[in-house]
Amino acid sequence: MKSETTIKIKRTYCTSDLCLATILKMNNFKIVQIEKPLQGNRFTFHFEHNTEVEKMAKEYFSSTIENHPHKKFFNELKEIKNLIYNYPIDTN
Repeated sequence: MKSETTIKIKRTYCTSDLCLATILKMNNFKIVQIEKPLQGNRFTFHFEHNTEVEKMAKEYFSSTIENHPHKKFFNELKEIKNLIYNYPIDTN
């Protein structure tokens, strides 16, 4: 008798944008996996896939959600981090 194995593969919505991942999580989208990079520090967040998560991601990348307070916060945070990492170090 031949044994069969069925593997069910779930589609996920993936992003390495920390702000988008945070906004999706705040809106109760479930993270199913966090992928650690082999190099660098940009983790990839995998969310359960559905039309609503795609809709919110499209809004995030369009002007529809541009003025969202959390996006503004993360944009400012990215700018601050950029200043920290690119600030000339005084060795005197």
